[in-house]
Amino acid sequence: SQRQEIYALMEKLLAHGKSIILVSSDFTELLGMSHRIYVMSQGYITGELQRPDFSLDTIMLKAAEKMS
Repeated sequence: SQRQEIYALMEKLLAHGKSIILVSSDFTELLGMSHRIYVMSQGYITGELQRPDFSLDTIMLKAAEKMS
């Protein structure tokens, strides 16, 4: 599929030391492809998660946070 081709290209770029910024609302994609996730709510970053801390629950909690 086209998505798998894109993922393969991303892996090649990463293997060559490149960085990639992936913007997605697909949680499966984020959890599978990311090393770090920044969560935003109302235009503000509400969380920075490293791979060991990834979970759908944590992402959803951070996305629901409101900035004061």
